[in-house]
Amino acid sequence: NGWKILWYAEMEFWLAKILMKSEEYIWLKDAPKAVLQQSLRDLDKAYKGAFDKKQALKKLPTRKKRTVSNTFRYPQINQKDKKTGAIVSSNLKVDNRRVFLPKIGWVGFHKSRRIEGDIKNITVSKEAGKWFVSIQTERKVVEPIHPSTSSVGCDRGVNIPFAFSDGTKTKAIKAVKQFEDRLAALQRKAANQTKFSNNWIKTQDKIRKVHHKVACVRKDYLHKLSNTISKNHAMIYLEDLQIGNMTKRAKPKPSEDGAGYERNNASAKSGLNKSILDVGWGLFAEFLRYKQAWRGGFVAYVPAPGTSQTCPACHFKSKDNRHTQARFSCSECGLQ
Repeated sequence: NGWKILWYAEMEFWLAKILMKSEEYIWLKDAPKAVLQQSLRDLDKAYKGAFDKKQALKKLPTRKKRTVSNTFRYPQINQKDKKTGAIVSSNLKVDNRRVFLPKIGWVGFHKSRRIEGDIKNITVSKEAGKWFVSIQTERKVVEPIHPSTSSVGCDRGVNIPFAFSDGTKTKAIKAVKQFEDRLAALQRKAANQTKFSNNWIKTQDKIRKVHHKVACVRKDYLHKLSNTISKNHAMIYLEDLQIGNMTKRAKPKPSEDGAGYERNNASAKSGLNKSILDVGWGLFAEFLRYKQAWRGGFVAYVPAPGTSQTCPACHFKSKDNRHTQARFSCSECGLQ
């Protein structure tokens, strides 16, 4: 549309020399300047990524509502210590169970794990009415060697979320199902309230808390499962599933006479999509990937087409091999 893009150096000049000194935007001074500069760096990176041919999912950044994401990041600012001469962080400090945030001061927090290495940045976020602080550090570690030499394959499904080649099968926790009635009741209550009224806002907060609880239950289950699998196996094989494509909504089918639409089983497809997303296939793969990297193991992806029809013994592939979802009988070697 003819609009010119400002890069970081230009945006930072406007921020420091124009906006922060104007009466209209004087409120910008209430926030630490480093936090505002970090937001400009993120925007600059997003613009550059949008025009990068190597980016598979490149797209221009879009405007975000201030109520969508309550997150801001403090970058590290280094300075030389006058006594020791060492380079230390001048703005980010952690003292046992409290953290120093510029313009805010010392804030107490519940430390979930030991903080090791040099602090690089601190991200503060708000979710379901609670504030969280994430501290990113940098340290040197020895190249890890996985204690195990075994490998295992994992088949991801809906009724049985994760079935492993060693015979292990997991049960579906159905995190959404556990809180479905509570969530439906709150949504009905919100539908009968005046939008943006005080009571409607309170109900929306309760709905967010339920969604947060669902996510925590799912993550806790997947963390424990991926940790166990990662500890016991150096190589893990997963199907290369296109989860985004598998959970797309069913497309409408126009009728031949053009008067309406034919049945496209959208309701059944919606239920399947809900079950797939509730299991957390993608989250489980991501947890395995970084846990294996910590321990010196690997995660490999196998092309999914034909895997359920291929015999593991003689590698004969045929539709006749798979009689039902639960029953496999090889037409070539007779393996069942």
